[in-house]
Amino acid sequence: MFILEESKLLTLSDEVLMMILGSLSTTDLIRTSRTCERLNYLCLDMKLMTSLINPPDDYESMMLVFNKCINKKTKVLSISSSNYPNRGYTSSISPSMLFNLNPIYSTLDSHHIPSALTRLHLIRQVLDGEFVRNITMFPKTLKALDLSGTNVKYIKEESHWFRDMSQHFTELEELTLKDCFWVTTHSLMAISKCAELTSLNMEGCANVGNSIPYCSLACFQGFPKLKILNLNNTDIRNSDLQSFCKIVTLEEFYFGKYSMMDDPYLYSVWDSTIMHTIACEKLRIIDISGCFLGENEEHRRHQILITIFHLSLKLEKVFAYGMDPIPSHILEECKRTKPSLEIKQASFH
Repeated sequence: MFILEESKLLTLSDEVLMMILGSLSTTDLIRTSRTCERLNYLCLDMKLMTSLINPPDDYESMMLVFNKCINKKTKVLSISSSNYPNRGYTSSISPSMLFNLNPIYSTLDSHHIPSALTRLHLIRQVLDGEFVRNITMFPKTLKALDLSGTNVKYIKEESHWFRDMSQHFTELEELTLKDCFWVTTHSLMAISKCAELTSLNMEGCANVGNSIPYCSLACFQGFPKLKILNLNNTDIRNSDLQSFCKIVTLEEFYFGKYSMMDDPYLYSVWDSTIMHTIACEKLRIIDISGCFLGENEEHRRHQILITIFHLSLKLEKVFAYGMDPIPSHILEECKRTKPSLEIKQASFH
């Protein structure tokens, strides 16, 4: 006969239990909080809720996170779904939950308003643009905002969604919009005005690019501290690239065309553009994967790459996947004259 014995875990003091609970993930803390009243009280202690990383993506858990877990000491909140937003997917996050992140709209008491939140990651979520009308509805304390794969639906005018973000996010340093297909080139106008922005990731934003006026104005008037710019797999083309070369603070510049490698002629980059790019004196890393270097003959294209390797004094790494293979004797010459340079090149298929 099996006799159920009372767990000895609860015989431990609160101090010891807190040490044990402090080693659990956010998901484990939420699950443990549902076991009994005492553990519920301890699991939701403010000291354990400073970083909430990937809790279970279901409505009940989200209600607990946004109404009970988040507090004035929470610094990091990361919500991630395993699914990409599509017609058959609805997010577990409701507009009212997001409103509770902002003191202006929150209905919670002051102890549960995340006044210290600096990093917010909403990965592969669905936001209703009729309620979340502007990016400024997120807390102004943010230093990093990640909306990778997130879909904002029902936006009346996309350009208005980023309006006034520079006045709102005075300390924003990192902005990630990877695979946000609803973002357009016009968004750069508002984003470029963020004075403290050092990293911008727009990889996979298919509607960004092929708009010289917006690119030129954004790069000429803004991005005063931008160091990392990722435009891989966007519609950025030759003339657009020349605009981005005006950002003199750039240290890492990615504009590879990994999704277009079957048709490299579609995205031809002139050698003059490459020269403008490496003229950025602080540039350390460049990604030109999948780009077709103009209508030059093969030996001429190799010469352009060699020029890149030699002229950029601080260049440390070059990604050149999916391009014409560089002959071994040229690679050996580059390594001899610039031994610190790392060249990533191989067939992408």
